[in-house]
Amino acid sequence: MAFKLFQRETRSYEAVVSIWPRGQLSIPTGTLKRFRLDQKKAVQLFFDDDNRLIGLKFTDDLEADGAISIAMRKSGVVVSFKPFLDYHEIEYAGFTRKFKIEYDPENDLYVFDPANPTEKVAQQRRGKKSGGGDEGLTQQLPLG
Repeated sequence: MAFKLFQRETRSYEAVVSIWPRGQLSIPTGTLKRFRLDQKKAVQLFFDDDNRLIGLKFTDDLEADGAISIAMRKSGVVVSFKPFLDYHEIEYAGFTRKFKIEYDPENDLYVFDPANPTEKVAQQRRGKKSGGGDEGLTQQLPLG
């Protein structure tokens, strides 16, 4: 039996993505590392009209049709997603929505269902500091 040392590189390796209220797609470092996508240079966006699922295809080909250049940062990758969401009439305003993402080998895509978030988080914004220490408070909201 051969044991391999685990060296944590990120907070979580949970397979998730988030859609932010301004229409950006966030793919955390842990998700990218889990699927060994952290060295990819671009992503292509796909939509299944019948099942209303979103598919992501990661590539090194910056010239591929519809390829969006991505740059790995410490926290992961953020993709401009608003035009895609607007075109497919997918709601994104008001909350950050988190989704489980899975690899679909039949289509060679990483797929998630934008109608079924696992979590919604609302960012409460307040005016000038009131001394109450509540600035930047996030609130977990129940799904449904």
